Amino acid sequence: MAASLGRRQFLAITGAAAWGWAAGTHAQQPANMPKVGVLWHAGNAEEEGVYLLAFLEGMHRMGYVEDQNIRLINTFAAEQYERFESNAAQLVAERADVLVAVTLPAALAAQRATKTIPIVFVVVGNPVEAGLVNSLSRPGGNITGLSHLGLGISAKRIELIKNAVPSLKHTALLVNPKNVRFTETVIHESQSAGLASNLKITPIEIARPEDVETAFARMAKEGIDSLVATNDPLQQNERHRIFTLARNYRLPTMGVNEQMAEAGALMSYGADNLEIFRRTFVFVDKILRGARPSDLPVEQPTKFDLVINLKAAGALRLEVSPLFIARATKLLE
Repeated sequence: MAASLGRRQFLAITGAAAWGWAAGTHAQQPANMPKVGVLWHAGNAEEEGVYLLAFLEGMHRMGYVEDQNIRLINTFAAEQYERFESNAAQLVAERADVLVAVTLPAALAAQRATKTIPIVFVVVGNPVEAGLVNSLSRPGGNITGLSHLGLGISAKRIELIKNAVPSLKHTALLVNPKNVRFTETVIHESQSAGLASNLKITPIEIARPEDVETAFARMAKEGIDSLVATNDPLQQNERHRIFTLARNYRLPTMGVNEQMAEAGALMSYGADNLEIFRRTFVFVDKILRGARPSDLPVEQPTKFDLVINLKAAGALRLEVSPLFIARATKLLE
């Protein structure tokens, strides 16, 4: 599985692809080779890690091999969302046949850059509310893709962490102010769930990697006793640092996917993001074969996993009830 690959394996798998990841021509390319441009949010291939590996696995599943029957043009924004604009413009200038936009800010930038090149978005929460598509079943326009959120999932995470640790009183909700539309929705849903659970929810902003330590200092000052992450790319990239600090501050934590639980969160609840990335090329392949994005319904996850990290519980000296543990999809020990 991609999630278990080490750095050497990662470099071995991506090494050949990296040759063509800067804009430019490849030697001995067939003239009609389709080009897929990708808007990644991290700074480089290795930072994208298991998600990029899952993307490549999906590409191979569909029978594509880079520089044999497809060309990838990958761009990286290094968490500076303003770079999505220039990166999208670059991919349009390169005459990509399909754009893949990872996260909502990337998808919005791609939407502004072209009304004709097909766009496949990945891990976008509510594409209808964001103005990307007309509806999930009939997207319209030149955009479709894969969502990673279900209705009420933010509220469910608040409910779960309170059920696991009933003594909690004050939870930090990590948010990125750069991702305005998504952040506003998550805050509203989480705070409503907090009222129902008698749990105060305080949004804590992390817009840059260097904000992480400052955020934890604020949590300590305000007497916050727990932390809930959100589906923000920056939090994915910084997950090891975030959950290591949370352990040091003795905060029970809720992540958004299994990768966050593996990084040290007490638990996580969400869709299988790796499988979502693997399925991206299902959409790309259909479009390259002539399908129109407007006719391809947006795909939403139908299964959400509750992962509990028993090692993290032990480090926090938490007694999680057997009844709650029995609800888990997976236990990490």
